[in-house]
Amino acid sequence: MDDPGRAAAESGAVEPGYLPATDMPRFIREMIEFVDLAEGDVAAIRRSAPIVLRNAERLTAALYEHFLAFPRSGLCRSRRG
Repeated sequence: MDDPGRAAAESGAVEPGYLPATDMPRFIREMIEFVDLAEGDVAAIRRSAPIVLRNAERLTAALYEHFLAFPRSGLCRSRRG
């Protein structure tokens, strides 16, 4: 059976043994580049922060309900508390 993760690592696409938590500045830079986050996006995030924080519990519940609609998300209804 083919292992796509191993193939990517062997091709140099993924650094073998790299764990994002061991180099958070690098991880954040890579994620910013991946999503093409621009200064305008950062400003919009900052402007929306008070609204998001006021509704954090409701938004989190809605997100997890959405995840539960997709069995492959790895979430199991029996884990909900």
